[in-house]
Amino acid sequence: QIKLRCIMNKLSEEEFFRLQEQLLQLRTTNYTLREKSTKQDNELLNLKNQLSNIANELAKAQRTINWSKRNKEINVLLEENNVLRKKLQDQEEEFRLQNQTILQEFSSIHAKNDELEKEVSVYKSKDNLNLSKTEVLRMQAENSVLRKKLEGISPVNEHSIISDSNMNNSNCNNLTDDNTSMLGQEGQSSSLDISCDNFQLLLDTEKEEKNLLIAQVNSSEKCIAELQTKLKKKQESIVQLQKEKEDQLTEAQQGLKLVQEVKDKEIINLKELCRRTQTQLTLAQNSLEEARQRSTDLANSGVRFVVSEMENASLNQPEKIGDSEDNANSKLMDLEKQLKHLSHENTNVQIKNEELEQEVLNLKGELVQINKLAEKRKALIDEQALAIQRHQNESDEKIKSLVSNHKTVVEELNQQCDESEAKYESLSKRVSKLEATKKKYEDQKIELRQFREKHLVLEEEIKETKENHDKEKESVKSSHLIELERLTEKYTEEFKSLNTQLEVSNVTCAEYEDIISGLRQEVHDSVEERRLHEKKGLTVVKDLQRQLASERKRADKLQERLSEFIVESSNSKSESLDLKPRDPDATSVSSWSLMSGQNENSQSDGTLESLPGSLSAGRIRLKSELSGSPTAQGLENETQALLGRVTILQQEKWILEERLTFLEQSSSAMADELLHKNAVIQHYCMDGRDSNHSHSSPLHATNQAIKKMAEFVRSIPGDDLGTRDANKKLMGFVEELLSKNMTLEKESEHLAQEVVRLSKNLPVTKMGKTLTKCPESAGDAAECNEEDDYQIIMSEDS
Repeated sequence: QIKLRCIMNKLSEEEFFRLQEQLLQLRTTNYTLREKSTKQDNELLNLKNQLSNIANELAKAQRTINWSKRNKEINVLLEENNVLRKKLQDQEEEFRLQNQTILQEFSSIHAKNDELEKEVSVYKSKDNLNLSKTEVLRMQAENSVLRKKLEGISPVNEHSIISDSNMNNSNCNNLTDDNTSMLGQEGQSSSLDISCDNFQLLLDTEKEEKNLLIAQVNSSEKCIAELQTKLKKKQESIVQLQKEKEDQLTEAQQGLKLVQEVKDKEIINLKELCRRTQTQLTLAQNSLEEARQRSTDLANSGVRFVVSEMENASLNQPEKIGDSEDNANSKLMDLEKQLKHLSHENTNVQIKNEELEQEVLNLKGELVQINKLAEKRKALIDEQALAIQRHQNESDEKIKSLVSNHKTVVEELNQQCDESEAKYESLSKRVSKLEATKKKYEDQKIELRQFREKHLVLEEEIKETKENHDKEKESVKSSHLIELERLTEKYTEEFKSLNTQLEVSNVTCAEYEDIISGLRQEVHDSVEERRLHEKKGLTVVKDLQRQLASERKRADKLQERLSEFIVESSNSKSESLDLKPRDPDATSVSSWSLMSGQNENSQSDGTLESLPGSLSAGRIRLKSELSGSPTAQGLENETQALLGRVTILQQEKWILEERLTFLEQSSSAMADELLHKNAVIQHYCMDGRDSNHSHSSPLHATNQAIKKMAEFVRSIPGDDLGTRDANKKLMGFVEELLSKNMTLEKESEHLAQEVVRLSKNLPVTKMGKTLTKCPESAGDAAECNEEDDYQIIMSEDS
C-alpha cells in the first residue's frame, strides 16, 4: 500500500485517468475477445459436425460411385433417357408456343364473330362448342395412343435391363464354372504329375508294381470321372434354375401383356360410350336449336303483326288502340323475358365453354409428360390449322348466306306486313297457336333439363371410370417396379455370393498349394527313409546268405565223411555185408538231409520271420509318420496311402522271393538225395521180385530198385540155404528201409506245414527262439538215427 501511495503521489491525475481508461479498454477488449472466442468455438463445433456429415456423405458418394462404375451400362441408358427427355421437353415447348399462337388467332376470330348479331353468335358459339368437343376427343385419343406407346417403350427398356442383368449373371456363372473346372483339372494334373514323378523309378524296376500302379490309376480315374459327373450335374442344375427364372419372367411379361390388352379393350369401350353420348348430345342440341329458331321466328312474326295491327287500329279504331297496346306491351314483356332467359342460357353455355377450354388447357399441360412423337403432333397441328381456316371460310360463307337470308326475310316480312292488313282476322288463331307453341317450348325445356341431367350423370361415370383406370394403372406400375427391384436385388446378391465364392476358392487353392509343397517334402523324406530301410534289409539278406553258404559247406563236409566211412566199411567187409551197411548209410544221409532241410527251413523261417518283424516295424513307422503329418486332403492322402502300400508290397515280395529261393534250394537238395539213393539201389539191385508186404505201396522207382537188388542177390554164388536166408534178410531190410523213408517223407511234409502254421500264429521273438533250437534237436535226431541203423546192421551181420 505504501508503494501504491508513493506511486499515486508520483502520478498525476491525468496519467491516473489514462491508466483507468486503458484498463477499461483492455477489459472491454478482453470481453469482446472472449465472446469472439466462444463464437469461434461454436463455429468450430458446427464446422466439425458439418465436416463429419460431409465425410459421411463423401463415403456414401464414393460407395455409390464405386457401385456406379460397375453399372456403367445402366448409367449410359439413364443418360440417353435424360437426353431424350430434354429433347421432348424442347419439342413440347415449341408445341405450346404453336398452340398459344393458334389460340390467339382463335380468340381474334371469336371477337370478330361476337360483333355480329346475337342469333348468329348463338349459332357460332354452338359450332365452337362442337369443335372444342371434337378437339378434346382428338386430344384424348392422342393421349391414349401416346400413353400406350410410352408403356410399350418402358417395358422394352426394362426388358433390356433385365436381359443385360441375366447376361451378366450367366457370364458370372460361366466364369465360376470355368474357374472351378480349371481348378479341378489343375489339381488333378498336379496330383498325376506328383504320382508320375514319384513312381517312375518304381515302374521301371518291376512289372508287378506296374500292374498295381495301373490299378491305382484306374481307381483314381474312376474317382475323377465321378467328380466330373458331379460337376456336370451341378452345372445342369444351375442351367435348370436359370431356365426356371426365365420362364417366370416370361410368364410375368405375358400377364402384364394380358392386363394391358384388357385395359385397352376397356378404353375402347369407354371411347365408344363417349362417342354415343356425344352423338346423343349433338342430336339434342340440334333439336333445341330448331325449337329456338321456330320460337324466335314466331315471336318476330307476332310482333310485326301486332305493330301492323296497331298502326291499322290507330287509323281505324282509336278506342281499341289502348287495349291493343296493352296486349302488345304484355306480349312484348313476355318476349323480353323469354329473350332474357335465352341470354342467361347463352351465358351458361359460354361459361361451360370456358370450362371446357380450361379442361383442354389442362389436357395440353398433361401432354408435357409425353416423351415422343412431337413430329406427329406438328402434323396434327398443321391439319388443325387448315381445318380452322376451312371452318373460318365456311363460317364466313355461312354469315354471308345468313345475311342474304336475313335480307330476303326482311323483304318477305315487309311483304307480309303489307299482307297482314288483310289477315287481321287470323291473329286470334295464330295467338292460340302461339300458346300451343309455348306449351311445346316448356315441354322441350323439361326434356332439355332431363338430357342435361343425364349428360352430367354420364360425365360423372366417365370421370369415375377414368379415375379407376388411372388407379389400376398406377397399382400395376408400382407392382411392376417392386418386382423389378426385387429381381435386381436378387441378381446383385447372387453376383456378390459368386464373387465371394471365387475369392474363397482362390484362397483355398493357395492353401492347397502350400499343403502340396509340404506333402512333397514329406514324401521326399519318406522315400529317403525307405531307401535306408532297403539298405538295412539288403545287409540282413547278405548275412542270411552267408549263413546259408556256411551251413551248406558244413553239410557237404558231413556227406564227405559219411561217404568215406561207407567206402572203408565196404573194403573191409564182404560183398553181402557191403550191401547192408551202405543202405543204412543212405538212410542216415537221407534222414540227416531231411533233418538238415528242416534245420535250414527253420533257420530260413527264423530269418524270414525276423524280416517281416522289421518290415512290420517299418510299416508302423510309415503309418505313424503318415498319421503325424499335417491335415492333408483328397489326393495327398491317397498318394501317401499308395506309397505305404507300394513299400508294403515290395517288402512282402522280397519275403516271398527269399522263401522261394529257400524252397528251391531245399527241393534241389531233396532231389539230389533221391537221385543218389536211386543210383545206390540201381547199383546194388539188378533183379527184383514182387513184394507181398501188407503196406508196400512205394513209388515205381523204388519197386524197380527192389527188383534189381533181388536179382543181384540171386546171381551171387554160394550155398542155396545160406543165400536164401541172406536174400530174405536183405529183402526184409530193404522193405523196412523203404517204409522208413516213406514215413520220414510224410513226417517232413507234416513238420513243414506245422512250421508254416506256427510262423503265421506265433510272434516273432518266440519263433526266433524255437527256430534257433531246432537245428540242435534235428542234428541229435540224425545222429541217433545213424547210430541205431549201424547197430542194427552189425547185429544182423553177426
